[in-house]
Amino acid sequence: MSDIETPYRELNLSTVAELVVPFLAGRPITAQEIGDGNLNRVFRVSSSYQSVVIEQALPYLKAAGESWPLARHRARIECEALQQHGKLVGQIPSAGVIAGGRPCARARRPMPQF
Repeated sequence: MSDIETPYRELNLSTVAELVVPFLAGRPITAQEIGDGNLNRVFRVSSSYQSVVIEQALPYLKAAGESWPLARHRARIECEALQQHGKLVGQIPSAGVIAGGRPCARARRPMPQF
């Protein structure tokens, strides 16, 4: 099924907490949207043990609205690029596509604080 044919589901604070369960040690306690709102939706979901960042590729430029469509498969491409960089550098938090066409999202560990 292509991006156009696959039903799209935009994540919110409730649905992102459900989606992240396989990637999070422990039960989700908090979920917050931390993105700047220009391109992707970015959430941080935390348990008592760790947190996971979820980035969702929207099918449009969020800052401009649905009149500026974008390809949803860009989330997969970005995830694959991060995985390749991680193999070379070894310090990039792991990334994984959590669902292909539907939410178009990927999970990763938060970047360490500097």
